[in-house]
Parts: sequence; structure tokens; C-alpha cells
Amino acid sequence: MKRAMLPLGALRAFDAASRHQSFKDAADELAVTPAAISQQVRHLEAVLGQQLFYRSNRSLTLTPWAKASMTDIQNGFEAFERAVEIMTDADLPEAAIYRLSA
Repeated sequence: MKRAMLPLGALRAFDAASRHQSFKDAADELAVTPAAISQQVRHLEAVLGQQLFYRSNRSLTLTPWAKASMTDIQNGFEAFERAVEIMTDADLPEAAIYRLSA
């Protein structure tokens, strides 16, 4: 899938839901409703053509496809966090920024 087409909001919802094994707890983390998390996860499942959770009465279990992707998704979000920290570091000298980009 091309970078421009990545559904980052849906991936973020999936990441939170998978870590918490709960749409409600994921919603609390992301300050949205559980229905919004569920909708984002369903959108992601539709885009991927793959079920990510086994849903039962008030419980979520990751499918094998979801389990296999979790480490990479979590690492990706951690890399985004580091990149944003660099971009917002007011103490980083301009020369260092230039060296990082070269």
C-alpha cells in the first residue's frame, strides 16, 4: 500500500485497541467514543481485506494476522514519536538539524 494511502487514524485506533484488548479502553486513551474506535477498526479491516479481531461478548482477541503485524505497527508509531520530538526540539542547534537531514 502506498504511503499516501495509509489509513493512519485507523491504524492508531487498531494499535490502541490491540494493546488494551478493548474498544472502550482504546477510546479512553484516544479521547473518542468506543463506537469511533470500532468504526475505525472496521474501516481498516475493509481496506486490508482481513479481519483483525475476533469479537465476542465484551472481549476482543487478535487474529493471527493482527498478532503478526503488532510489533511493526508499534515500532512505527514509536518512530513517529521520535521524529516529532526531533521536529519540536527547540534546543537542537540548526547545524545538528542539517547534519541529521544530510
